Amino acid sequence: MITKTITIDEKKIYDELVTSLEKSYTLAYADYRDEIPVTLIQKCIDTESIYPLSEEDFWLDARDSAVREIIDTLMADKGYSPEQREMFQGTPEYENLRYEIEDRDISTPERDAFNNTRCHAYLRFHSNYDCWLPLWEQGSLYCEGTALAGILAALSLNPAKVRDAAHRRGLATAGRWRNIPSREAHAAVDYDAFINVLIETPNYGNWSFFGSLDMRTLWDILHNPRKTLNDMIIPAGTDCAMYNWWNGGGSLDFCKTLLPLPLSTLARRLAPYKDSLKVVVDEFDNEEYGYVPRDVYGGYINEKNLLTA
Repeated sequence: MITKTITIDEKKIYDELVTSLEKSYTLAYADYRDEIPVTLIQKCIDTESIYPLSEEDFWLDARDSAVREIIDTLMADKGYSPEQREMFQGTPEYENLRYEIEDRDISTPERDAFNNTRCHAYLRFHSNYDCWLPLWEQGSLYCEGTALAGILAALSLNPAKVRDAAHRRGLATAGRWRNIPSREAHAAVDYDAFINVLIETPNYGNWSFFGSLDMRTLWDILHNPRKTLNDMIIPAGTDCAMYNWWNGGGSLDFCKTLLPLPLSTLARRLAPYKDSLKVVVDEFDNEEYGYVPRDVYGGYINEKNLLTA
């Protein structure tokens, strides 16, 4: 019995198939139910890039399977036997053909799943001054040299007007409260509403803004090396208050921002080496991010966008 020897010309197969490739392929897609895990969203925010998504490519198998199917179909259409198709797999020319097909991939499952994700978060303003002390502990409001001074600067509030608003509520003040009228045209919140938040803050905390992330805008910024999170804007009407993320607590009252507040503006108002901003996804608890507002308040505080373009 004579056994026929099956051979292939790898270079010939490659040259023949590469000219038959389509201009583009869709190798993978995200179902409308597919979302990115919030832990990866937080990593993207922390690194200000989408590279953490590449660490866990959820669509890698789909892409590999699609490439194999394309090559197998092309070879079958050209009359190659199943044995020849199997022999071609794993050769250098096969891998080169894979790269050619992958380079023509126009699918964007990472972006689509990212945009599908519904993500609540909060932006916290952290001061390295002494922590804000609740009224029941300090007895009087102090401004100069405290965390409160940093909060007033970030919100563009005139300390003298804050002192007056406190007096209208019967609160005692102590120390220096500078008069900075130039801030008033850019005040981020109402003065009386701000005092209500301080009165209704039972424990220590940082000033925080709450809402849902605009995922399309966030993707565009993380994908653009020329942009940072500071290119985003806190819209008017965003809920904000004192929030205690490390101990689980917060004010019982909230302010709403009176005007759009660019993060770049907010960042410029921070005291160098003393203040910082942090965007935290409101979906999970761990030692690094502490308690999340959803658990503290028994639900999400605001469904509106926290950060937008």
